[in-house]
Amino acid sequence: EAAEVLPGQAPRLRAEIEARQVVQWHLYYPAVVDPSALEFAPGERAAMAASAAAYQAGDVLGAFEKFPWGRQVEAGSDAAVFRSALLLTTGQVGEVEAGWEALGDSPEALSVKRLIAVVTNRGGAASRVAGQGLRENPAAQDRNGGPFRYGEEGTSASEYLAASYEEQGLGKLPAALAMATRATELSPTFGYAWTRRAELEFALGKRREAAASLQQTMEHGPRNAQAWALQGFVSASMQRWDAAASSFATATRLDGSLGNGWLGLGLLEFRRGDPGTGRRHLLMAAAQEPDRSMLRSYLARGLAEDGDLVLAEEEASRGKELDPMDPTPWLYSSLIRQRQGDYREGIRELEESLRLNRNRRLFRSELQLAQDEALRRTNLAYLYRRVGMEERSVQQAAWAVLGAYTNADAHLFLANSYDQLRDPFGIELEYDAAWQNEILLANLLSPAGAGVVSRRIGLQEYGPFFVRPGASGQFRSRYQDNGDWLLEFDHQQRGEHGSLALSLDYRNLDGYRANNEARQASANLLLKRQLSTQDAIFLELAWSDFDGGDLLRVPLTGLGRPDLDFDEEFFPSLRIGMTHRWDNDAATIFLAGYHEARQTLSDQDITTISVNRDAMGTAIGTAPLPMDVRKRADIDLFSAQLAHIQQ
Repeated sequence: EAAEVLPGQAPRLRAEIEARQVVQWHLYYPAVVDPSALEFAPGERAAMAASAAAYQAGDVLGAFEKFPWGRQVEAGSDAAVFRSALLLTTGQVGEVEAGWEALGDSPEALSVKRLIAVVTNRGGAASRVAGQGLRENPAAQDRNGGPFRYGEEGTSASEYLAASYEEQGLGKLPAALAMATRATELSPTFGYAWTRRAELEFALGKRREAAASLQQTMEHGPRNAQAWALQGFVSASMQRWDAAASSFATATRLDGSLGNGWLGLGLLEFRRGDPGTGRRHLLMAAAQEPDRSMLRSYLARGLAEDGDLVLAEEEASRGKELDPMDPTPWLYSSLIRQRQGDYREGIRELEESLRLNRNRRLFRSELQLAQDEALRRTNLAYLYRRVGMEERSVQQAAWAVLGAYTNADAHLFLANSYDQLRDPFGIELEYDAAWQNEILLANLLSPAGAGVVSRRIGLQEYGPFFVRPGASGQFRSRYQDNGDWLLEFDHQQRGEHGSLALSLDYRNLDGYRANNEARQASANLLLKRQLSTQDAIFLELAWSDFDGGDLLRVPLTGLGRPDLDFDEEFFPSLRIGMTHRWDNDAATIFLAGYHEARQTLSDQDITTISVNRDAMGTAIGTAPLPMDVRKRADIDLFSAQLAHIQQ
């Protein structure tokens, strides 16, 4: 436990959980006792009333302060169970364990014992406690492959809520959610059970269900700071930024020692473009819960965003020390190495983060683990390319796409990998179809506020953890001594619910042999707008004009084709796409397009072979036949596609 001292207030205790050598999934000792199940003796009701009311409202710290600690409580009574539950929420595990036997064996007492056994990582003790209250159900299995123990008729909501933490400790999030759901069914006014249910629904990617559960929490336990912080993250995942900020602020007002509330506020400030304030909020989060590896990791990333790489590296190292099994500090440490230009060390740390990734299964679903792996592989592919390991880079990018097909960043980097292999003038089209497919998927699957991907994807950032709205632009020119020159202009605009990208470029190639010159001008405009939390629309307008000679990388003859001329103009072509996100693991995409182009090809003195035949049609000889060629093609192409991605 630890003490918290605020200006003008008396010192008060708060939970301080020591969690080393394991992934810190148990962030706090939660309340598991259903207040509606407590029946105080007639002489205790008045004394317990204020504390019980605060507990019912979700204010465990207020309940702790209002509890009549100087009053003796009878062993085995509900007042004794309530007293132990409050001690537990402030981290005083030793005092609760000292009176372990005196708690008795009521359902609420067993729920307190079970939670202690789970959080202190004593699985055997948890199983023995579980055996006292829950009977077997053949429809599920425990961690040893045997039947899982569900409650018989009359089992309390408190038992189910405690059992949900045991299931989470075994890495069984769906079973944990089933337990929490059953707790809310047995006691619909149990606010802590609704919060727990929302946590697990959010962990499994069920954002709408989590939001609905949190509405029940706010009705039955409106002063639950952890619930308000969770609501902030749920709102942020739906891009409801103002609602998220309000929820995080409420969480910190209700409980200034809750790191999650300060973490959310800090991340929102970075997104708003105020890294100084964001940094202070992240520092506050780490100060409130200094032994949480995740908070140290986010602080490291925030410090790096604010340009303080030295302190960022120190915080990332501290995160590794606090929780050696957590992959997050290794990931952010690698990103810091990238900024320092130490790509080889960045590769080593990313590979370690990838190795540890599945340790997060205690609070991440299999789908989310796959997305986490895709994120790491995408950044690993980038680093491999920076050190010249091109084949390894493409391999990692492909694995990232296969592992999380709905991950836009993975498609973005794979598109860039193909872009490195493309013919810039579009003569040899071996990689163009794959490149076009990946860049379209990246645009269709990315959140509208995260920005759209221009065709010059080499200028994009990967893994935009701290994406912020605003405008950015870039102009680039290049000239070579043989007369080749390039002009490129890019502009990007990101808003709360939409984004825009404009690319303009002009290329002039003089070449290295006769008739090897070319000129190309192009313009590309991309727009994306979020229509709802699940629906987005994408629009692309493109124009290009090309004029060139013999541009084959390997000429057909030693001197090439001195008279070959190829012209192509794409009139403004249009693509419209609609994306509906059913969940994190499913998306339906509709894409329609119209393309109009004109192509002309001319060449002189082309030698073909003439075959001479007799009256019977038998070939009797061949002769060279010189000829000039002129071709024109007018192309009108309509397309429509409907695809559903289920991962």
